[in-house]
Amino acid sequence: MHGTGWGGKTRWPGSRRSAWLGGVGSIRIARPDELIEVQRMEPASGAPFREIGMVDVADMPPLPLDVLATCQRAGRLRVAVDAADRPLAFAVLDLVDGCAHVQQLSVDPAYAGGGSGGDCSTTWPGGPPTRACRR
Repeated sequence: MHGTGWGGKTRWPGSRRSAWLGGVGSIRIARPDELIEVQRMEPASGAPFREIGMVDVADMPPLPLDVLATCQRAGRLRVAVDAADRPLAFAVLDLVDGCAHVQQLSVDPAYAGGGSGGDCSTTWPGGPPTRACRR
């Protein structure tokens, strides 16, 4: 993965991701004005879980806006955006015992399966965590 630091965007020119994201293909920190849209993605992304019998996962409430805002201010709320810079997926990232941890990952159902969730969860601001962790 390519990274640019906490405040930058990550791009994959000429890749599958680039094509999927309308030729732009970027991952960045969510903006404060996008928190409601990010929160909306969580319940919408639960439908596939319901279809395979994981009703408890499908029915989980979205993260509260104050939690999303705290994560956003800390640079831990990453979004994959389309060519118009609209969020299509998000990940709340954290470090646990020095290892990478994805606290929450959601993808707009219209864009599921395109790799945006994985991109958000593996693009770490400022580079990877200091300790290697098993996947």
